[in-house]
Amino acid sequence: MVLAQWGTDPYTVFLTGVYTTWSIPMSVVSAGTGVLLAAAAIALGVTFRVGLIAGPIGIGAAFELAWRLSAGFDVSLPVPRALLAAFGMAALGAGVGLWLRQCIGPSPVEAFTVALARVPSRYQITSICILITFTVVGYTLGGSAGIGTAVAAFVCPWIAVKVWRPSQAAAWPMRDSSADKQRADSSEML
Repeated sequence: MVLAQWGTDPYTVFLTGVYTTWSIPMSVVSAGTGVLLAAAAIALGVTFRVGLIAGPIGIGAAFELAWRLSAGFDVSLPVPRALLAAFGMAALGAGVGLWLRQCIGPSPVEAFTVALARVPSRYQITSICILITFTVVGYTLGGSAGIGTAVAAFVCPWIAVKVWRPSQAAAWPMRDSSADKQRADSSEML
């Protein structure tokens, strides 16, 4: 999406906002935010898996690299820009879904989303709220956002759920959430 010049994904808006305001490298911000979100998620009942560790390290480094590589890249025609933005959103949403589906464990952002959602049926709306929060805070701090950022906040959680299929018991990373799942599933049937 950065290459399409439509803005960045919501989490990157947050990272760039912190970087712009305090000159802290995005990889450090991602790792620090990841540790805080992972700790909160574990405290709220998310099962610890390697994704909680690999997420902040890998994602932070990938953001840093992508941000530096995209500097100065110019796409002047609207159609290639739209295709790049659509590809970026699809890749982001599918990547999150595949990460979770393989039961590697959620990255800290997804772990925190799962912890707040408590049940699979609430994952999308919870994710949208968290992504909007990252966008608002990051933009307020000076991060760059665009139409792609807003679209990604709504589209990426939907794609992630379609790829992930969190309703499968093995794929839902919460400890002892069967009672919560049963209550939510029965309330949805009413």
